[in-house]
Amino acid sequence: MQTGYQGVTTLTKGLTYDGGMYEWYYALAEDIETEPLLGVNQELVTEPTLKAGKTWYGPVRVPDNSLGFIENQEKVKAGIYYKQKVDGYQPGDGRGNRIVLENMAHHRFIVVGKQRSGGFFLYIGSVESPLEFDHNYDGGKGYLTTSKTVFSFSGDSLQKALILPSFLGQTSTPAPGDVAPGGSSGTGDTSNQTETIPFVGTNVVTIGWNAGRKALFGNFPLIQVWFKDGSIYTLSSVPITCDAPPPATTLFTIDLTGVAEGFVQIK
Repeated sequence: MQTGYQGVTTLTKGLTYDGGMYEWYYALAEDIETEPLLGVNQELVTEPTLKAGKTWYGPVRVPDNSLGFIENQEKVKAGIYYKQKVDGYQPGDGRGNRIVLENMAHHRFIVVGKQRSGGFFLYIGSVESPLEFDHNYDGGKGYLTTSKTVFSFSGDSLQKALILPSFLGQTSTPAPGDVAPGGSSGTGDTSNQTETIPFVGTNVVTIGWNAGRKALFGNFPLIQVWFKDGSIYTLSSVPITCDAPPPATTLFTIDLTGVAEGFVQIK
């Protein structure tokens, strides 16, 4: 799969910078039936499909602030490649979970993760260059500490992780007792959850962070503000405040820095 064919232009301004992933899934590389196709815009235009009877594992429920993605460009005589790692930690311990962790070390994986910055999914790894799973366990030293497992999916790739604009996915398998998005255990709609709030002729937008929104977006969302600029809309950075840290947040206030027209996107 060849990438890097779009050429060079000016780096984008006004990027969102919230770190980490807040929704992610993994599948065994051997279970992938067809990989996504790459479009002329250098983004994927189809979704991966799985072999009959196989599923994605997820959504994986780990703390919102515990999972990240690292991608380092490396150069050798043969050319450029990227060292990729999805890493995080899982607090606690359990009999079933210990068995899952041990078994995962013997397989190779593909990861699909939704970035807080930008709100899009990334397809990480491939059938030809799958990710390896590693983990380290720390049981803590006494009741004042926390037991946890630090884990990672890592590998080398000839291209950066590719943008997957949507991930409707096939059947997914959540953790035992968990419920996939859409409300049914074992299957779910894993597309981007979004809410659009238009505004016209105002300088402040308030968003009540109620139980319904928390169920869709988690305790703390990604919020983007788009201003109308003639016939187009532009992503902008404006002050956004909240009344309390998560999970106690009940209200977001967006200062538009002047009367404006546009929309707010919650992801």
